[in-house]
Amino acid sequence: MKDETFNQRMAKHFPPATTTPTVDTPLVEPTAEDLAVQPPEAEATPEQTAPDLSHVTKMSDAFYMVDLSRGFFRTKKLSKKAQQQLAAANNADLNAVSGTKDLLAGSIKLANIETFLSAVYTWNKKKTLDWLGSIRLLSNLDYPEHFKQMDTYKKELVGKVDDFMLSYKHEVTRAEIALGDLFDPADYPPEHEVRRRFYIDVTYVPMPADSNDKRQTVSDGIQAEVSQAWEKFTAKQSKKAMDNIWQELAKTLGNMIKMVDYSGDDKPTGFRGTLVSNVEDVMSIMRTCNITKDIRMEKVRLDLRKALDGVTPDQLRNSEMLRMNTKDKIKGVINNLPSLGI
Repeated sequence: MKDETFNQRMAKHFPPATTTPTVDTPLVEPTAEDLAVQPPEAEATPEQTAPDLSHVTKMSDAFYMVDLSRGFFRTKKLSKKAQQQLAAANNADLNAVSGTKDLLAGSIKLANIETFLSAVYTWNKKKTLDWLGSIRLLSNLDYPEHFKQMDTYKKELVGKVDDFMLSYKHEVTRAEIALGDLFDPADYPPEHEVRRRFYIDVTYVPMPADSNDKRQTVSDGIQAEVSQAWEKFTAKQSKKAMDNIWQELAKTLGNMIKMVDYSGDDKPTGFRGTLVSNVEDVMSIMRTCNITKDIRMEKVRLDLRKALDGVTPDQLRNSEMLRMNTKDKIKGVINNLPSLGI
């Protein structure tokens, strides 16, 4: 069965919106002005007792729904012959074992592409908020950066695929030797087909308009039901999204405490240069994706910003006192996190 398109998946869950692009009205790419580096928006100071959430607007104005899909040439394949050989070699029932072969085992260039696509997924996950299945929320504030970075990733992928395709025939020849009797030329598509399987596709769709949006073809009774269903759905998904932020924050802060918790003659934990930036990534999501205008979340974010102000991984490596102070401050933040019932 053919996979559903993004728009088909969206139609199942969201009422139509007047701002949602159609086939005839594609989403306009950001202009050069949009992509230009803008001065940072003024943030509330850590000393404020009432965090400023004026930068958070209603969801239909503040977010895009984004769907990222990636394509890769999968080389792991079930092999009936390998299954039969494995069963025979071990005196096992044929149905009790399975045989798998790797069509391009040991291909460094192919492995590099797979690692690259995994990094693209990870970056997108850091910059967006879990919403519904593969559909994630992206703040309008982060849209220009996201669009530009994805465009860069697409160009990088083309270069990596070009490099791989230059050696594709050689890789097949090497596989023939490596697989022996398990080699089957029919397993290897022509070059144009292999190239087609690599891709990065990103779809941006504005959040649907408010549930009070009136449509002439819908009766008031049905409109009320649609509005109630939409409000119930967004409330449920919003809570889920906010809980995910808290969970990611707790996990990231817990890791930071673990990594800086050594002193004296203890063996260093060997934390990476991303120890602080990982927390900063979550802090960014806390600012731009605080969809319920949770004052507690903004207060925690400001406390974290104060606790990590000027702190770098190198400083943490070189100063036991800074590690102790940072650990104590982060523990204080963790103590203020909601339990979430988990």
